[in-house]
Amino acid sequence: MVNLGAPVLAEGPYIYELWKGLFRRFLDTNNCRCTVYVVTPYVDSEIMKDIYKIVLDAESSTKILMFVRIRCNTYGNEDINAVKENAKKKLGLVESKRDVIIDKVDKNIRIPPHTFHAKFLGLLDARDETNSGAKVLVTSANCTVWHYKSFPKDGLCNLDSVAYNEMSVGNFEKHFVRPLQRN
Repeated sequence: MVNLGAPVLAEGPYIYELWKGLFRRFLDTNNCRCTVYVVTPYVDSEIMKDIYKIVLDAESSTKILMFVRIRCNTYGNEDINAVKENAKKKLGLVESKRDVIIDKVDKNIRIPPHTFHAKFLGLLDARDETNSGAKVLVTSANCTVWHYKSFPKDGLCNLDSVAYNEMSVGNFEKHFVRPLQRN
């Protein structure tokens, strides 16, 4: 699915294009037995706007679960509710589209009961019993403009690590999902 090979250091814009492309592809599975996991402690309204737009464009029945910290925009000092509202304003959504976003994304945002700093995009396909029923892109980049875009002042980009892996559904649940759900 991704020709990434070994884990690498890459600039934010490259990681973000990879991340968005995989997110679209994961939503294209369009299957109610699949779940896409968006996990990041930090997200800002610009990236949340992009998440909303991808979800609206996909018109997918694939379930989305998002895990964030309640105070999820350290650069703007916003909580998740402010990030969601600002993202919706930036998109200029009509009421029917707002309802889609609320049902597909907002109602499926989880705040883990403990601190976490994990960042990954995952697809769990419950139908697939092979060793590749789950796909995961792991990165050190937060879902923020600061990590994913270049800095206009000096033209430099943030460097972050990124790795792609496929594994069994059981391994994905054990090593990625359950740790987020523990009390």
